[in-house]
Amino acid sequence: MSFIEDYYRAQTKIPQRLNHNVLFGSVDLLTQPEFLVENNIRYFIGENIPTQELATIANGPNSPFNTVPDALMLNFDKDFNPRNHDQIDQTTSLFVQHNTSSLQNIISSVVEGNTRISQNGPMTPNPDRVKISDLLYGDISHYYPSSTFNDMYKDKFITFNDLLTIIKQFDYNGNVLIFGRSNTDEHLYALLVSSVLKSNPQYKAYDALQFVKSLRNTDEVMHDERIYWYSGLVDYYKIVRSREINWGLNFAMNKQAYNATPSSMKKRSGLPSPTTSFASITHVSDNSEIRSKRSRG
Repeated sequence: MSFIEDYYRAQTKIPQRLNHNVLFGSVDLLTQPEFLVENNIRYFIGENIPTQELATIANGPNSPFNTVPDALMLNFDKDFNPRNHDQIDQTTSLFVQHNTSSLQNIISSVVEGNTRISQNGPMTPNPDRVKISDLLYGDISHYYPSSTFNDMYKDKFITFNDLLTIIKQFDYNGNVLIFGRSNTDEHLYALLVSSVLKSNPQYKAYDALQFVKSLRNTDEVMHDERIYWYSGLVDYYKIVRSREINWGLNFAMNKQAYNATPSSMKKRSGLPSPTTSFASITHVSDNSEIRSKRSRG
């Protein structure tokens, strides 16, 4: 392997920062304790990583739980069924149970209005609180049974961004690491784009994608069409625009809590001014009926 190949391989293991409290990168970051401590990372959300693999990492010698004992690790794994006990080994079962219990405690605290002050970092006060159900797109009861989710299509993006909202309401200073198989994982980037759109619904989806791509520390080719047309992202974008722009409640709260400001996006990706009239990259009908809450079958 050449020096250049070694260099770019090393670069893909370096994390990037989406905003002031969300970082993203590859699964390799889980076993870098110095990085976790330096960045005050307490919360982890995995994308497209087998739950059994995460359980093995969590029980290994370089487990992130050795560095951050009270960490929370959530995961999106479409092939994992927590009810299928015959196919779940004990290590994986205990891993899921531990994180499910932690998530349930966090949800209960948020519902009751209790929060945590991080022991690391500046003592930043939490933003003014509103009822948590008003900040979520889905039903909070959906996030209580398990720390591993197999949601698909737009429901996946709803769940992902609701989990970020719950974590932020619980711990305003705690940082979150979103990780995938690599720094250029297209599934990972689809989640990141959905987060930018949630915080900045006035922007086009294409502009949000270019902003996220500008944060990369590698020149590896990525396929925009695969990320943008990732199943459910366009539908989620329509929901965000309908709810955030037309209703306005969550937009103000997200801007206060998320700090993914238009000015920072313009600096990195040359986005137009917020005063510009933005046309959706996909048509959003004014008469379309978009539910803010998902019905559970």
